[in-house]
Amino acid sequence: MYAKPYDRKFGIEFEFNIPGITPELPDDNRSGEYASKFFAVENLLTRNNLKGFAVHGDGSEYEVKTPVLSGPNGFKTVKRFLDLMLSVGGRVDLHYDGLHVHHDAPEFIANKPLVVRLVENWLENQSEILKLADNRRTGAGACPLWSASVLDELKRGTSEGYYGRRNLNIQSLNRHGTIEIRLHEGTLDYEQVFSWVRFGQAFIGKTVTESGDILEKASSPNDLLKKINISRNASRFITKKIQTVYTTV
Repeated sequence: MYAKPYDRKFGIEFEFNIPGITPELPDDNRSGEYASKFFAVENLLTRNNLKGFAVHGDGSEYEVKTPVLSGPNGFKTVKRFLDLMLSVGGRVDLHYDGLHVHHDAPEFIANKPLVVRLVENWLENQSEILKLADNRRTGAGACPLWSASVLDELKRGTSEGYYGRRNLNIQSLNRHGTIEIRLHEGTLDYEQVFSWVRFGQAFIGKTVTESGDILEKASSPNDLLKKINISRNASRFITKKIQTVYTTV
C-alpha cells in the first residue's frame, strides 16, 4: 500500500499527431527496415535521452507510452517529453485522441470488494467527473460509461462487468496490475496532464483510505475535488481548464 496518494506510480499513454514529420530509419539502421514516421519519433526520443518510451499507432496518428514514472522526477520526464513533442509541431485531435493514465494498484489485486468500492465511488460521482473532460469524450466508444447494471454485473462476477474496458478501466488490473483512467481527451498541455494524474491518484487514494464508505455524491466538480483532497495546484489547473478550455464543437 502507498503511504501517500501522490507516491503512487503511474504511466501515461499520449495520443497525438505530428503533421509533416519526415520518416526515418531505426537508429541502428537494421537492414531491410523501411523508413517510417514511427521510427522518426523513436529516434527523436532517443536523441533527447528520453528512455523507455514506446511508440505505436493509435488515435489520430501516434500513441506514445511512457515508462513507469513516479514523484517529481516522473513529472519532470513528462514535461521534457511534452516540450519536445510541441517543439516539433505535435498537436491533438479532440475527436480521435485520448490521454490514458495507468495507476499502479497493488491494493486492488485479488481484492474484489475494494475494486467494487472504487467503481461505486466512480459511478456515484461520474456525472461530475465527466465535467473534467471535454464533452466529446462523454460516452465515446473508447471509454464507455459505467452504469448501475454493469456495476451489478461486476458484483455478480460476470465477465462483462469485471473485464469490460470503460472510462475507469479495471480490466488493466489483471493485465498490468494497474487501474487505468481513460476519460480525458488528448492533450500535450503539461498542466492538464499533471492535474489529471493527480486527480487519479487522489481518487484512488480516497477509495483505499476510506474503503468502508462510498464517496458521497459531489454537487459540482469543485466539490468533488475537495472531497478527494486533491492537491492545490491540481485543483487550480483543473478549475482553470473548466473555465477556459471546454467547447461544444
